[in-house]
Amino acid sequence: MKHLAWTILLFLAVGCASPSVTHGPELHPDAVTGHWYVDQPMHALYEATIYHFRGDGRLEAGDAFPEDYRTGTVGTRDLSVSCEFTGPWESDGEHWLTVRVACSDGHDRVAVLYFEQGLDACEGDHGCFPLVHSVDGDTEGWTRHWPEWMWTRCADEDDCLSRLRLWTGR
Repeated sequence: MKHLAWTILLFLAVGCASPSVTHGPELHPDAVTGHWYVDQPMHALYEATIYHFRGDGRLEAGDAFPEDYRTGTVGTRDLSVSCEFTGPWESDGEHWLTVRVACSDGHDRVAVLYFEQGLDACEGDHGCFPLVHSVDGDTEGWTRHWPEWMWTRCADEDDCLSRLRLWTGR
């Protein structure tokens, strides 16, 4: 029942413009499953977080710079609410990623991200710059606050850690 409720919420959140998502293992495709390096390369102070998108839908935040910093955030345009990625997540494996977020107002919501160039284009040294399509179906009031983020799919956790070491020296 919980999975059905999540899928219905996903359908409502992404609306008509995004593809339908079906039940089954396709909800957690290989195009997303694994380690991702989400950084803020346009920010002079530099921040990055390694996320592990597990095949069962769990999402785990790992090493970060600065320590415990989280780049996986969205917020309202008026800055009144900020939300951090907590999972679970689902995806069509092509352009759309949904992830549950915990928000500063005490509510959990569902954020829908759109990867214009496609999730498969985010590997190697070519990161992607996803857009916040909506949060709980609201396509107007939510955004990714500055600084801009970049998502890079790592070959494995060691690949992500080596990216982090380039900036941190750790």
